[in-house]
Amino acid sequence: MPLAVVLLVFVGIYFFENESDSIKLAWIIYCIFNGVNLFVSLLQAIYKGFDNIYEIHLTIAYSNLVSLTVIVVGLLLGGGVFTLPLSIAFYVLTSVILLKRYAGKLCVQIYKHNIINIHSWKEEIITLQSKYAVSFLCGYFIFNLYVPIAYKYQGDVVAGQLGLSITIVKAISTFCYVWLFSKLPKINMLAAKGERVALYKLFKERSLFTLGTYIVGVFTIMLLVYLASYFEFYNSRILSFSNILLLCFSELSVVLMSIYAIYVRAHKLEPFNIPSIITALSTGAIVFISMQEKSIYHMYIYVNLFQWLIMLPLFFYFGKEEMNKYYFKKSKGL
Repeated sequence: MPLAVVLLVFVGIYFFENESDSIKLAWIIYCIFNGVNLFVSLLQAIYKGFDNIYEIHLTIAYSNLVSLTVIVVGLLLGGGVFTLPLSIAFYVLTSVILLKRYAGKLCVQIYKHNIINIHSWKEEIITLQSKYAVSFLCGYFIFNLYVPIAYKYQGDVVAGQLGLSITIVKAISTFCYVWLFSKLPKINMLAAKGERVALYKLFKERSLFTLGTYIVGVFTIMLLVYLASYFEFYNSRILSFSNILLLCFSELSVVLMSIYAIYVRAHKLEPFNIPSIITALSTGAIVFISMQEKSIYHMYIYVNLFQWLIMLPLFFYFGKEEMNKYYFKKSKGL
């Protein structure tokens, strides 16, 4: 967590080197709370492991709602560049308060419990988790580099519009996974038992709910963007209708990859390191080059072409190959 924060701070300082101290301060605050959010997410994952999935996703839903509310109110009150770090600060604060409410007694119990048996999970978990970490970090840094790159080459207005628009779309996509995550223990159990028919049926049902929720969310966003066009104050704070549509279409490819990753990882497999690294480097290059020479609109066209024509097929190819190897070994009793 500290390393991620430090790297993001220095990257931001590089892109904001000619900007005012208030801009740099806003970025530093944003990075710090982003880092704190990573730690809170870890605590949420631990609590979720005790079969408390509903409470955690309720926490995430409430936190997203508070964050979006802060964005709207912050802009209305003239919060400017500090609106985004303020929104993530309230997101983290809401998450901590709700986590304490749900998991407070459990944390006290774990703290007071005397450990009798010690078991090393290094071979069983650390190797797999390190692979997960590579995939996660690639997505994490790309997500957080859009705004500083836009700020340097497109200006503060466009960067602010991009940052707020990404935050809103990400809130929708994050919420839609609740359908899958609520059944994740059962999905993992069916995968472990090798009950492929039951697993596929459950996974397909939950995936359709997830995609349906995202699509409804996108329609809601686009309706609000259309209505916002009649209010000059909010219309100037977010991206245009066409740009947000491209952003939503780009995020849809990420949702599809995430859904498939959940299915593959239920089998304790992680074949997505290479695709994740390719995505991070390629997307970073596309964003960096296109923002210097083109508009946000053109940038998202290039990103969509890469994600849908190259990255998505590559992602599914790596996943399918690993799954085929897994089931081949299972059939041979290996």
